[in-house]
Amino acid sequence: MLQILLTTILLAMFKKLFSNIFNWVNFFGTVSVFAIFFLLQQVVLNLDFQSINVVAAVMADYKVTDVVFSQRIHNTDDEVVVDSNIVIVNIGNLKRDDLAQEIMILNKYNPKVIALDITFKKPKLEEQDSILEVAFSQTKNLVLGTVLEKDTTIDNTIHWKNLITSISRLHQHADAHGFVNTISTGNSQFETWRETAVQENVVGKGKECSFAVEISRMVNPKATEKFLQRNKEYEIINYTGNISRVENGKVIKGKYLSLSTKEVLTESFKPEIIRNKIVLMCYLGEPINGTTWDDDKYYTSMNKRPVGRTHPDMYGGVGHANIISMILADEPIDEMPEWFDYIVAVLLCYVNVVIFSAINFSTRFDIWYGLLTKIIQVIEALFITYLIVFFFANYRLKLDFSLTITAILLAGDVLEIYYHLFLTLFEKAKLKLKTYMATLKQAS
Repeated sequence: MLQILLTTILLAMFKKLFSNIFNWVNFFGTVSVFAIFFLLQQVVLNLDFQSINVVAAVMADYKVTDVVFSQRIHNTDDEVVVDSNIVIVNIGNLKRDDLAQEIMILNKYNPKVIALDITFKKPKLEEQDSILEVAFSQTKNLVLGTVLEKDTTIDNTIHWKNLITSISRLHQHADAHGFVNTISTGNSQFETWRETAVQENVVGKGKECSFAVEISRMVNPKATEKFLQRNKEYEIINYTGNISRVENGKVIKGKYLSLSTKEVLTESFKPEIIRNKIVLMCYLGEPINGTTWDDDKYYTSMNKRPVGRTHPDMYGGVGHANIISMILADEPIDEMPEWFDYIVAVLLCYVNVVIFSAINFSTRFDIWYGLLTKIIQVIEALFITYLIVFFFANYRLKLDFSLTITAILLAGDVLEIYYHLFLTLFEKAKLKLKTYMATLKQAS
């Protein structure tokens, strides 16, 4: 008898709990959160107030994972691990004959690869072009940069109409070539260079791999093929360091060794710096690593001020060096599928609706609804943010919970409107309908 009584009580409790969790109030409460989110999203997308354009551009470009990268620039000299496989040589504003002299000097020390992050689009003085051609012809494993122009969409796939290479007399000596375009180029002066295209389609010419991929392929074909087998159109750049820099009169050690034009032309460096190394020749400012806003300098995830930045922090060639390091070290960043965020957002939002409904309809806690819901929202948002940073920093896994966090932060206020406006209107409409049906029944 007692067993039957306990079973009956437990079943009644379970039925009540089930009905409190799974009901139309909670279901439509969840729907209302996502409906309001969608409406707000449409409003924001259509905003074009000039006074907020700059702020909006900077804030929209901020990512939580930038915290991980920006902390890497604060490493002490003992914590910085130098990538001894790559040395970056500044080409500054050298003329072609002086650049040729740089290359000839570097060739004397037997580098593994010489790669130039520059495209020689037009002929110049014959004496300059001829000596540069000679330098190229004497270079083993020469990689030249190309430029993609005028993109178009064919069968839902981006294709580029033009592949700009160096003039033929120079380009013919390249053992490989790859595009140097960055994803942030031309889009916004506030946009951060976070991703790299792996390979692109060129109309009439097939696929063109990126500059960094071609350099990596020449050094380690197996590691590069493994990277390409990920079959991703874009890869998040796993930034690990910059070149050495001066801050407040102090030299900050960088991940990559760099040589100035003067150091190369006067051969003021140790031979082992170049021997069997990837020599990446690119623009590093004039003077080297200056603070001016140069054309080939970008905001990256390593910027020490992710929001409210003043100057771009990394030259294009150094960005390519980071991509090369990522490929050769087999340390790409994996991404959580987009659908996972949708599932977590719906489930967590529904859980919050259940909890917030219990608070709202409680006679003991309803007066504390605003305070309690805000505390829960903040704790959840901070915990999810912690998870994003933790998995990114320790497992190179990018968790995108932007929809989940948005749903969490909207839930409390949206549900308050839902409870006191929509549910009230619904109850009034239901009462009127009930009264009307009763009147009809009496009349009949």
